[in-house]
Amino acid sequence: MTYPSDDTFWYNGYTVQADTLKGTSVVVDEPTGAGRAVLFAFNPLFRAYNENGLELVANALLAPAGTPSVQRTLSPGTARAAAAAQPAPPNLGGEWRPARIQVAVTDLARTRSVVGRYTTTATTATVGDSAYLTIPNPDGLQPDEHPYLRDLIADLKAAGIPLRSVVG
Repeated sequence: MTYPSDDTFWYNGYTVQADTLKGTSVVVDEPTGAGRAVLFAFNPLFRAYNENGLELVANALLAPAGTPSVQRTLSPGTARAAAAAQPAPPNLGGEWRPARIQVAVTDLARTRSVVGRYTTTATTATVGDSAYLTIPNPDGLQPDEHPYLRDLIADLKAAGIPLRSVVG
C-alpha cells in the first residue's frame, strides 16, 4: 500500500515537506518462510490514536493463512537483491536515538558554528529550504539525560537562530 501521489493525499496537523511522502510505501506485506512480515512506515499503534492504523494491525494479525499477498511489481527475490545492492546508511551511534535539529538553510552556517562548540560529529542534510543537523548519541541517552543537548538548544536560541524542530 502506498500513500496517494495525487491531490487526494492529505495530512492532519503540522508537517513540513509532506509531499516527499506522496507515492511512497505505507505498508509492505512480504511472505517470509511459512508466514508473512508486515512492515509499517509509521507507528500504527501510536497512542492508540490512529483508528485506521488499528484496523491495519488487526488485518495483519488476523488474516487467514494462505491469504494472497498484493500483486508486486518485483518478486521477493528481486526486491531483496535490489535492497542488498544499496549502500548501508552511516552508523551515527545510538542507533535509534540521535538528536536532530531542523533550521532554515539560511541559518545553517550559524547553526553549525554553535553545534561545533559541542561536537564535531554532527552530519548535515538539506531538503528544500530546511537543513537538518544530526548529532550522534552513542549511548542512546534520553534527551533529558544527554550531557549537552539542553545547553545546545539554549545556545541556539540565545544566538537568535529560529528552530523549526528538535528531536532528541
